[in-house]
Amino acid sequence: MTTHQPNARVALSAARTVEATGAVRHVTAAAANEEPVVDLIGGPFDAARGQQLLREQGLAGLRAAVLALSAEADADGWTLFWSGYATQFDDLGRARADWLRAEERFTQVADALGLELVACGLLQATGLDHQSFEGFDARAQRVAAIGLPPQPIDALDLFRVAGRLMLASERRETDDPVLPWVERVFAALNGPLDGEVRLRAAITALPVLGLALDRARVIDFFQTGAMLAHSVKVSAYGRVLWHLFVVEAQFSEASWAQRLHAELDSAEHTCAAHKFRTLHARALMLRAALVLGDGQVDEGKRQLDAAHGLIDPAHPRDYWSFHFLQSRRALLGGDAQDAWAHLGIARQKQVEAQIPAVRTTPMMMQEGFVLTALARHEEAARMFQHAGEISRGALATPCWCHHHLTQTLQRLHDGVLDEARTELIAGFTQARTINLTHFFHVLPNVAAQVCGAALDLDADVEFARHTIAARALACPDPGIAHWPWALCIRTLGGFAIELGGAQRKAPRKAPKRLIDLLRLLAAWGGRQVDATRVAATLWPDGEVDEGRDALQAMLHRTRTLLGADVLLVRDGQVAFNEQVVWLDTWGFEHVTARIETLVGTDAARGSATTTANDESGEIARRTMQLLALYRGHFLGEMEVPGWALSLRDRLRARFVRSVDALGRRLERLGHLNVAIALYRAALEQDNLADELYQRLIECHLARGEHAQALNVYRRCRELLSIVLGLKPSARTEALVAPLLKR
Repeated sequence: MTTHQPNARVALSAARTVEATGAVRHVTAAAANEEPVVDLIGGPFDAARGQQLLREQGLAGLRAAVLALSAEADADGWTLFWSGYATQFDDLGRARADWLRAEERFTQVADALGLELVACGLLQATGLDHQSFEGFDARAQRVAAIGLPPQPIDALDLFRVAGRLMLASERRETDDPVLPWVERVFAALNGPLDGEVRLRAAITALPVLGLALDRARVIDFFQTGAMLAHSVKVSAYGRVLWHLFVVEAQFSEASWAQRLHAELDSAEHTCAAHKFRTLHARALMLRAALVLGDGQVDEGKRQLDAAHGLIDPAHPRDYWSFHFLQSRRALLGGDAQDAWAHLGIARQKQVEAQIPAVRTTPMMMQEGFVLTALARHEEAARMFQHAGEISRGALATPCWCHHHLTQTLQRLHDGVLDEARTELIAGFTQARTINLTHFFHVLPNVAAQVCGAALDLDADVEFARHTIAARALACPDPGIAHWPWALCIRTLGGFAIELGGAQRKAPRKAPKRLIDLLRLLAAWGGRQVDATRVAATLWPDGEVDEGRDALQAMLHRTRTLLGADVLLVRDGQVAFNEQVVWLDTWGFEHVTARIETLVGTDAARGSATTTANDESGEIARRTMQLLALYRGHFLGEMEVPGWALSLRDRLRARFVRSVDALGRRLERLGHLNVAIALYRAALEQDNLADELYQRLIECHLARGEHAQALNVYRRCRELLSIVLGLKPSARTEALVAPLLKR
């Protein structure tokens, strides 16, 4: 029985027949098949012969010549290489299988050129199709040794360039001189080579474009590549790869957000039409990454659920990406334990895919974020440090930034504020080099805590404010005295208004009655203040209706000068809008309440356990906040209205009580020098607090500093006498009585 072979099989059989004579043969397809004529050049079917066939017949001719024969068990290395070369534009998975077989054949005969070319192909399969990294290092050595090809470039030269660019991307070689290689691709985009060949090289250049070209040329590259990708001569598979790699390349570019979703729309439509399950899964995961970046947790979960059933076990990197994104989704949703569980699976998939260490940086960064969310700051700092050590160039900067910032969080927890400030400045110094305001991106509350600490510790306040504004971070703690609220009203130590975080006096056009209104609302708590009572207090001589109308006019004037949303009026009550307004009295009462709770708990535990108390760090921070907030008595030294006196006395008493409690704690711990510094700082704000003079005298006596104790007593006596016409209390006198008798 006679069997008609496909045209490619006939062609290659004829080519082998004439190899001995080197004659040129023109082989015509069997008439029954009526396939196109394929011209083959006699001689070994090696790189030169395949290149010539590709040049003269194009990809269609190459496919017809090699695809059928590559399945034969005895196919030689070059047949398998060219089969993979032709197949890659429709299925990189099948191309990789051919190249792996070719690699075996080339290794057996020590064909250096063949090994170089299959290495370029296998690196592209690894990078573009998320195949395994097995054997990556040996192939990378061959590709790294390739020299820059001259111009004009041919198809195999462009294939080498694509392999070299893929290596630069996979190794994260940000310091690699990639510009000449990208320029070769740029020059070839409008050249005579097949559109598939040019597009594939363009795709491999996308991950490193930003390293090689300026912004204008990057835009030109994208436009030229997009025109090529939408050509009818380009396969659907190649078009989808273009869309996906455009998204990956421009993922962090905010101005591209809308376009990236459009690229994914096109990719998903094509994948659905052609049943590209694996590529469809990647498109869905990229969409999930985009929406998670916008904080859309539910939509991110929906996209990941859709991707899960499409992931192919032959692509372990996709499984890693899936669980990595699930970890981000869980962390963004506030479930750090679930995020940690997904990381465990992702780590295992990385091992299975034999991911090189340099490619594990995103995983380590995510682990650092999850550990931070779990308050395991020391472990997180070590993870970020390790990520920085294996990263290169600018990619290491975020790692080191987060290393220092998690060290900051640990030092704050330990109450070592000087060291916390040093680490914070180091972290912000790293962040400034790349304008990294989105540190702890999926943990905005942690980022806000870091910025709040910078404000408290006076550590690069400018960058902290810049970050807060860039990310619209919410204030994590009302005790932060210098958070840039839209409107800050300060009443302790004097009355002042801050607009937009800038210290300034009340607006020039603000009438005295407006200032009185703000002072009165602050004195009465600033929340749900009875409007009738306010009107009666500020306009006591008018009728009820007149007072109400005057208040309405003043409220309108206040909104005009300070902002339409600063005051809320509902159900006959007036309140400051806590979303945009902050009162220092609110912060002060919050801090003193925490101090009373913490020090009370601390004292109950006893001095033996105090040093190991997990709350020691917060106590140190609250002490600092207390002194920053209480800059003097309510409304300062000005004449205080009668309606403010009770609040003034209450706040003063609370300040003295908090300082006394904190000082006694320090004394119990044996930190007399720190207690002395605290008492002195507090007396700068309230120099008539007899109780604090007593504590300061006792500290000096405990250290045997009798002269200093007497100096404190004399200052107390003089100030009380001059200001109040009083003498120190009997207890104060008793403390120094033995010294005065000497």
